[in-house]
Amino acid sequence: MVRLAEHLLDPNFDPPNNANPPITPDDEVCAGPGADGTTIQDAVEAANNADQVVLALDGVPDGSKQPEQRRALAIRLRDGLAIGPLPANFKIADPSGSADGPQVKVIQPARGLMIAALPADSAPARTASVVDNFIGYVYVAVVELAKGGPTATPMFIGRVDAQNDPRWGAELLVPGGSATLPVGSFVFLLDGRFVGLVVKMPEGPPAIAPAALVSASLDLMGGSGTEGAR
Repeated sequence: MVRLAEHLLDPNFDPPNNANPPITPDDEVCAGPGADGTTIQDAVEAANNADQVVLALDGVPDGSKQPEQRRALAIRLRDGLAIGPLPANFKIADPSGSADGPQVKVIQPARGLMIAALPADSAPARTASVVDNFIGYVYVAVVELAKGGPTATPMFIGRVDAQNDPRWGAELLVPGGSATLPVGSFVFLLDGRFVGLVVKMPEGPPAIAPAALVSASLDLMGGSGTEGAR
């Protein structure tokens, strides 16, 4: 790293021929290609697959008595179950959602999570594949809910630092540098594998709750009599 800095500061430094060429708006590399050639277009397609579930939530906003319906994004990690972030400043009704659609069955405010049961006939029954050990230094797709459905935004995440969070009883991943991720968004590699859910930390910037930890929350929260069951 020091040697690289010395070269960059040398006005006579001539980069080697195999250096990265200038990026132009027409290059797919602008979208952050993965090592296997995947691009953000692949991630958008993955985001629109059945592992993403749009929930229609009935409830009441904080400070209001007027019921309303909000849309929220969840991810299918097990057959018949989807997990996602609780909407901020919104109390979900019990039951929430139409009788023939996804129903929120479990919430846990401490982690800001909700689990929805999906209709038995919901198809295709596809679950997301997950990343076991995310170490950063890679382009990702940050998936949020837009007006017309899920949308993916490319972002490069460099260093990630582990930080213990007592709410999860485990370490979350805090991206370093200027990579600020929207709370409640889902992070995917460009090949469609699920990295984790972006959550608010008690202090400091948001962190990524790793995919394995989010998946394990289905075990912690989904059983009969489990805290948060509705």
